[in-house]
Amino acid sequence: MDFQMDAQNEKGANIKVIGVGGAGGNAINRMIAEDVKGVE
Repeated sequence: MDFQMDAQNEKGANIKVIGVGGAGGNAINRMIAEDVKGVE
């Protein structure tokens, strides 16, 4: 059986965080303030 790895997944996990409510928004803002790479 042959298979190929997706090159996109070689860089590690892709974690998505959705801020809901005041605390969720604060968590996202804190990640941005701490310069966590890839946070939008």
